[in-house]
Amino acid sequence: MRVKVSDLAIGEVFYVDFEEEVTIPSNFMLSDEKSLLKVQAKLTKFTDFVMLEATVSTNINGNCDRCLKPTGTGLNFSVFEKFIEEENDEDEVWLYNGRVVELNEPLAVNTFLHIPMSLICNDNCLGLCHKCGTDLNTGECKCDETGDNQFSDILRGFFPE
Repeated sequence: MRVKVSDLAIGEVFYVDFEEEVTIPSNFMLSDEKSLLKVQAKLTKFTDFVMLEATVSTNINGNCDRCLKPTGTGLNFSVFEKFIEEENDEDEVWLYNGRVVELNEPLAVNTFLHIPMSLICNDNCLGLCHKCGTDLNTGECKCDETGDNQFSDILRGFFPE
């Protein structure tokens, strides 16, 4: 989303609500995912910069970190970003050309920063048996009864001694 700010007077506020599909790196950077962001934004022009205040809503999909089943979660967060025309030593600012503010990259970065470190299908997820790999949400494993340890044998193959 591009917003023309060159016509705004100093101190003037511009409100915009929009939906934008942006590319967000997925968990563990395995692949990029397109995500539809719903944004309510307020841009204020000051003498030396433009300030963005926004509320963002989206859904993130991935696999449960415990049982590996597909799952997702909703994200709602606020964004506060500063745009300046000339590069300086100030941290955490975005550059713009003096006429147009480009919002996609700051919104994608903020969305990525709000993705939970651990994506879990539900709080009661039991995950997979560490010995045989059975999904413990669907039933109990029988690896203790049979002594079968195929899952551990497969994993052990990745780490030769």
